[in-house]
Amino acid sequence: MLPNKPFPTAAAPPVKLFGIPARYANATYTAASKQGVLDQVETELLGFKSVSARNRRASARPVLFGRAAAGTLAALLSRTS
Repeated sequence: MLPNKPFPTAAAPPVKLFGIPARYANATYTAASKQGVLDQVETELLGFKSVSARNRRASARPVLFGRAAAGTLAALLSRTS
């Protein structure tokens, strides 16, 4: 079993979140912090949020699989440019 070590200060999420969505949020924050790209990730996530808020197709069906997911994400991301 691996020792339970706390995150380095630079990578620790500033807010304690819990649950499955929090697991992804914390992992994203930690990885972005360690790579020094927090601002870039924030910009990309805000852009994705904006596009998905304007696109009913993405909002109506949040869970997609396989090719449908890839096609929908490609279409959404192409609109952010």
